[in-house]
Amino acid sequence: LASLWHGRRQLDAAKDYDARNRTMADYALRASGLKPRLTDERELKQAFEDAFKEAIGDTPGNKGFEVVGVSICYNYRHVWSDVNQMTDRLMERVELEHQDETTAGLPRGQEVAAQISFEHTTAWDEDGQQEQIAKDRAQAQRWFADDGGDEKLNSTGEAFVVFRHH
Repeated sequence: LASLWHGRRQLDAAKDYDARNRTMADYALRASGLKPRLTDERELKQAFEDAFKEAIGDTPGNKGFEVVGVSICYNYRHVWSDVNQMTDRLMERVELEHQDETTAGLPRGQEVAAQISFEHTTAWDEDGQQEQIAKDRAQAQRWFADDGGDEKLNSTGEAFVVFRHH
């Protein structure tokens, strides 16, 4: 009985290790030549799962491949400035939110120095900041919405496919 218990613990430990670490069972590939308007991750994931099944088949002893996820490479050249500004605002908000945590417990002189290093470039009040967050979020949703029309971002025709061989 102790031998069975030990065997089960070893199997659980191996599964835990595999879940936390990359091993030879984890793979990724870069797919190119995709249609730029094909940006539905679920659709791409299913297409690659079907392609793996077709290529490998369901032979005895071959559990096949599982597509873990798809990461689409978006073409955002025409909006790169907007994306960079949104990223800057996001980083600034995160820094300001953590400013008090960062300076807590420092001696007075060091606290002032740390606060000076966190000075932000935009003089937002809380309402203005929330309004900007809402605008940025709405714009990003239009870029990725299925019905985004001309604002919807296309892909570069490339995607990364992460899969696991069982």
